[in-house]
Amino acid sequence: MRTHGTRIARYATTLTLSGILCKLLLIVFVFLATNQLGDELYGRLEYLVEFGLILAVLFDFGLEQTITRDFAGRREQACRLVWGFFVYRSGIGIILAAAYGLLVAFFFIVTGRAFDWSSLILGAVLAVLTFHIALFKAVLRSQEKLHAEAWMNLIEKIVTVGLGSAVLILGYKLAPVISTYIAGGLAAFGIGLWVFMRTFHGMEKRFEFATVWSWQRTGVAIGLSAACILLLHREDTVMVNIISGDGPTGVYRAPYRYFEGLFLVPQMLAVAAYPVFSAMLAEQKSVSGLASDILRFVLVLSMPLAVGGTVIANEVIPMLLHKFSPESAHDAAIIFKILVWSLPPIYLNFILGTVLNAARRQNRNFHAAAMALICNFILNIPAIYWFQGIGAAAVTILSQGLYCVFCIHWSRDLLFFDRARIWTCTASILAALGMGVVLANLQLAWWYDVVLGAAVYAILMLMLRAYNTSDLQRIRNLLRP
Repeated sequence: MRTHGTRIARYATTLTLSGILCKLLLIVFVFLATNQLGDELYGRLEYLVEFGLILAVLFDFGLEQTITRDFAGRREQACRLVWGFFVYRSGIGIILAAAYGLLVAFFFIVTGRAFDWSSLILGAVLAVLTFHIALFKAVLRSQEKLHAEAWMNLIEKIVTVGLGSAVLILGYKLAPVISTYIAGGLAAFGIGLWVFMRTFHGMEKRFEFATVWSWQRTGVAIGLSAACILLLHREDTVMVNIISGDGPTGVYRAPYRYFEGLFLVPQMLAVAAYPVFSAMLAEQKSVSGLASDILRFVLVLSMPLAVGGTVIANEVIPMLLHKFSPESAHDAAIIFKILVWSLPPIYLNFILGTVLNAARRQNRNFHAAAMALICNFILNIPAIYWFQGIGAAAVTILSQGLYCVFCIHWSRDLLFFDRARIWTCTASILAALGMGVVLANLQLAWWYDVVLGAAVYAILMLMLRAYNTSDLQRIRNLLRP
């Protein structure tokens, strides 16, 4: 029987490999979109898509994570209740579409900006589709069908990027591009439906509002924390758009899109760990050693990315955004260099939030996220007003760091850091700084920096003896069939 750590590692590997392909496709799409649409239209596209994602999370109210946690390893219970959740979700989806249309139309009318109804309607459809796909993923995660989620993500990106690239090359603008997002979502929806029907072939088709509503109320705290966390990553886009306009939004979101690609590994680890942690804690098993090892791993991964991203940003970002004006490309590079220093707390936050929710401490997670969000909002107003996207990037470091501190405080009894783990974390910081000194002095082309930086970091970690025999044993366990 596979150990809990091996299961998490294998699920995360499957999702990460799928995610890497998705991110590569997304880089192609963002590259085409930024250079074909320009910063203003691209900024509007990002606003319409991201606002729909924000509303989808807000209207979920934590139901997805509650389902994943409480259905974990309980297929019979899932078969009895899951039909009712989909009926309930369909009704909420209609309200979501109406709210999206009204809020976006109100915003454009109040700010005096021109907009087309086709883009607005398509944005609402995309938001509802995203809302339903998320429920499929939540139910399948609870049964550890994470390979299905990997295929859903990959097929969605293949369809979106394939059609989107053709649309952009042919010279079409906003509404047709949003349509390609919908086409990708429908492809993912079809795969999710097929796997769902095969997994829950004996489900009972009944809807009991009282039962569904009791689950929804249980998930409110998770939903509020998820909404706050999402807003930590998204509200700055909306605030830059409101305070500074479409152009600065495009300049901010273009490097942020590439920055988000670096979230892949901790994101997939959190997705893979959540049902496993939930099942372990339901059986009264400790997660402290496993959770601490995952936290150590993501910190070791994040430090060289932060240092290396700072070194190569001036060369890579303007190259990717060559259709932007020189001033905009220069500002985008600065934004990226600042953002990468929020990677260590962001990586830790993915895992810490998962631990808190799995341990049914969603209220603590909400309190931590809410305080960080309030800090983010207050500081963003003067920062964006005076420095636009650069100010928003700097505030991101502070708000994510604050969230990390609160999460560590409220999960400290669920974690265990011995001398070996503490030394590994310390060694990763020292090795990353040493790597940065080497790269800054050599001043090579960016692709040499990537290869050399990885080699220098690995060598320094070995010299500092950051790994031990137990780490090698975990790798052997992962490679076993």
